[in-house]
Amino acid sequence: LFSGLLGTGHHYYWMGAPGYWQWIGSVFSTLEVAPFFAMVLFAFSMAWKGRRDHPNKAAFLWTLGTPVMAFFGGGVWGFLHTLSFVNYYSHGTQV
Repeated sequence: LFSGLLGTGHHYYWMGAPGYWQWIGSVFSTLEVAPFFAMVLFAFSMAWKGRRDHPNKAAFLWTLGTPVMAFFGGGVWGFLHTLSFVNYYSHGTQV
């Protein structure tokens, strides 16, 4: 919860708040990757505990692929985007 609340601090900088918000937002935004990684671990541990010969392979792979793509899309890409030296050039560009 705190990583999400303080992670938005890099937006405060662009509204005219002091420069330290850029760093607070970057530091706490890096912590937002942890829940995505935990979601990937949970999905694969449940798949490991379950049976491997699932009758619906497409649904099974979708269930494993969704947290992985969320981790890379929202986690890794979001992490890189919120670093202060990247955010300085990419903020507001919808990159």
